[in-house]
Amino acid sequence: MAAWVTHSFGRDLSCGAIYLFRSRRADRLKILVSGGSGTVMLAKCLNGGQIKWLERQMEPVALSKVQHEALYEGLDWTPV
Repeated sequence: MAAWVTHSFGRDLSCGAIYLFRSRRADRLKILVSGGSGTVMLAKCLNGGQIKWLERQMEPVALSKVQHEALYEGLDWTPV
């Protein structure tokens, strides 16, 4: 997944950005974080409901702290 981010977006993972990916069923998030000592992938599963997501978004989107929190809770984060 790290190689896909680098290839698709032309981004260096060591820049401190966090990359979020939604599962096809929209019940899980994969979180890709890279730091000085390596890259970590975390998974977040919802206990019901679906993760709100932008339709066919292929460019990186910057989210605020409030938007991150809403996304992790399965809330609609887009108008926040």
